[in-house]
Amino acid sequence: WAPKAALIAAPYAFRSVEHMVKALRGDIGKEIASEVTEKVGVIPLIYHIRSPRNLTSNKPVSKPEDAKGLRLRLPNVPLFVEAWKAVGAIPVVMAFSEVFTALQQGVIDAQENPYDLIYSASFYEVQKYVNETEHVIGWVWTVLGKKQFESLSKELQKAVLEAAEEAQVYADDLFYKEIPPIKQKLIEKGMIINSDVDKEAFQSIMSKAVEKALKPEQADLYRRIQALK
Repeated sequence: WAPKAALIAAPYAFRSVEHMVKALRGDIGKEIASEVTEKVGVIPLIYHIRSPRNLTSNKPVSKPEDAKGLRLRLPNVPLFVEAWKAVGAIPVVMAFSEVFTALQQGVIDAQENPYDLIYSASFYEVQKYVNETEHVIGWVWTVLGKKQFESLSKELQKAVLEAAEEAQVYADDLFYKEIPPIKQKLIEKGMIINSDVDKEAFQSIMSKAVEKALKPEQADLYRRIQALK
């Protein structure tokens, strides 16, 4: 796999979706895409913005101190584990299929996922708050095999790239329309949206832990992303 692509899901690499898009459309995005093409043999055609990951809980979590001692379910992603340990949470790695029951039975106190998964998994039945930590902002790519692309005529290659540009506009539009209705549905189900989260405080602590866990080449890219204005 391409090591730099790990930054797609690194906690607090990006301050906002807009910051991520700026990085992705600039030299940093080209650098990551180039490595993916070189090491995996696929060409990223369009990106799909993923809904930011947010923390759900039964108490408001607005600052790092609020997360101390929180038994938090996490996927088996080492960067996630190190980031949340840094703010004092107690990471509990478990399969997504077990999360609802674990919350229901009090085995864990909290979990983190994008809005769409919070709703589709019915976490509103066992959690009261969505704390907008937005600790992971990332994307996925639609890709095409490099050999397959190069086997096409110049005319077809041009057509593929033009179609990708059109699809990109559509994909971006879908993302920006998707989140508000889901948030409203969660509110109607009784969840409280806690937007009063000190993300800078979370980022300050988590970033140090993430940087320490990354390989030197990845850590350099992580710092360059964060420095992008």
